[in-house]
Amino acid sequence: SDAGAIVRNIREGFAPGWQLGGVTYRAAVNVSYGQRLSDFPAVVTAMKALSFAAGGLRSPNISLLLRTRFLGGDDRAGCSRLELALRSMPDRLWHPAMLLDALSAASAGAETSVWSARMQLIAAEHARRNECLAPSVWAERIDTLLGGIGWPGIAGPDSEEFQLINRWRQLLNELAQLGAVQPGLTLPAAVSHLFRIAGETLYQPEAPAGGLSVIGLLEAAGMEFDYLWIGGMDSSRWPPSGHPLALLNRNLQREIGMPDATPADTLGFAKRTLSRLCDSSSEVQISWARNDGDTELLPSPTLCLSTDAKPGGDEGDPGRYAARLPGHANLALLHPDTAPPVSNSEHIRGGARTVQRMREEPFSAFVTGRLAASPLERFQAGLTPRLRGISLHDALYSLLKDKPTRSDIRNWDENARRDLSERAAWMALAGIGKYADEVLRELLKLEKSRLQRLLSDFLAAECERDDFSIDTLEQQLFLQRGAVRLTLRIDRVDRLADGSKLIVDYKSGATRAFMDTRKGVPANAQLSVYASAIDAEIGGLALINIDSREISFQGEGGSIGTGKIDADEWPAVLKSWCGEVDALLLRFAAGETGVNCAQSSDDARS
Repeated sequence: SDAGAIVRNIREGFAPGWQLGGVTYRAAVNVSYGQRLSDFPAVVTAMKALSFAAGGLRSPNISLLLRTRFLGGDDRAGCSRLELALRSMPDRLWHPAMLLDALSAASAGAETSVWSARMQLIAAEHARRNECLAPSVWAERIDTLLGGIGWPGIAGPDSEEFQLINRWRQLLNELAQLGAVQPGLTLPAAVSHLFRIAGETLYQPEAPAGGLSVIGLLEAAGMEFDYLWIGGMDSSRWPPSGHPLALLNRNLQREIGMPDATPADTLGFAKRTLSRLCDSSSEVQISWARNDGDTELLPSPTLCLSTDAKPGGDEGDPGRYAARLPGHANLALLHPDTAPPVSNSEHIRGGARTVQRMREEPFSAFVTGRLAASPLERFQAGLTPRLRGISLHDALYSLLKDKPTRSDIRNWDENARRDLSERAAWMALAGIGKYADEVLRELLKLEKSRLQRLLSDFLAAECERDDFSIDTLEQQLFLQRGAVRLTLRIDRVDRLADGSKLIVDYKSGATRAFMDTRKGVPANAQLSVYASAIDAEIGGLALINIDSREISFQGEGGSIGTGKIDADEWPAVLKSWCGEVDALLLRFAAGETGVNCAQSSDDARS
């Protein structure tokens, strides 16, 4: 199981720098280590594509097909956009035609035309998957399909890649020969047989002989060596554990002398093998590890070491290539380390979140706001927290789209509130349900019930507030400061009894505090950014935390009943908060990219 790691260490010590030395230098260590054909990346890609045609694939496997180099790389930009769209949807089992429809909006354009054509080929084969045909016909159609979708995607294969492609074609020939015993197969059955053969086939490409050969103990039988190093000879590995046949009577195995029938037989075989190896070279080194983690290891008893024997110790680090690289390059430290200033034509992403990132860590604001970098969403089955948050916002918009006043909400009876909540919850989840599988449909039913309860509780909480009317919902605004232009979308703006405006933002999940009590400023600059963009009298800023446990209202302002800021002090306080936003945007526009300006210990880089 650890053969791959052992080989890498041997190659690193014997041929340091092999990563940069070309094919010949990489072949300095010849490894006699076969793998199952189904474990080679190019074959894995072919098997995923065939699984898609035969039945379907889940989202993570489709992501692999979008990213692999074994289907060509001419449409990399388009495939990246498609993967982002795929990651925004719940993980499920996709069929080719369904996936094409789900990604139709993202796949429009020349960048994705190659991918769309490939998926149409797979979809066409999927539609004929239940035809009962001879294995030879399926072998030919599988080869045609893989060629049509660009497999193996290697323009000029080297020797090892060429051998692998030929071995795969031999596998298709083996599939075709099944016709002698099974004249008719469907595509799922043919693909299943092909996968089974690939999983049972051990394969290793031919390679030129290197200066050092790494081979197994049994493979070395009868060979002679100039120098021989036998590793891993600790008592936990040698002699190896016996494996008598489980389906044959143990007494019978002992009577006829079958291998591993008794511990003595296993021990004798280990001693004979070791003795034969030691006789195959005049220069033999035997090694074993002193420790495996916290476990102290002893040499194998088959080595017959005397009690006063003193084995040689480790002579230290052989000077691995990677360890010698640091410090060789001449690095010049540039001051100040800033990005170019923001240009007038530059599109800034992230909205108010970019300002908050500028407050916490300017480099993060630069990377996300100007370079448009963002972490990939993880594939998750069911409703992800992101989808649940979006659904809640959509449901609240549907519930309040007619902009009712507090008096209107109070006048709704129980039946009216229930009907409005049910309709809003259904509309919010309709888009997700379009491509839902059976499990997700059941989850959506539960989520709809949860949303209905949340909306009912929300309406009850709205009735407890002072008089208000809804001014705008999901309003898009722009904030321009110098060359920086932010695109904002405000959840809601209320008009209060005194005519001033209350800026409201919904928060789902864990309760968020509006104020950072230690610093005396808002914990998040989001609402301050919104206040800077609205040219009107602002009477307050508020968060409405909406969760199954409670509906809470947190905010500050001179015209609202919550908070600790007096009405007389409010204009000056709000002006200072908006001034902080202007200062942050000024630094952002100048190209500041500092690291760890102000962030929590949990987020700090090590």
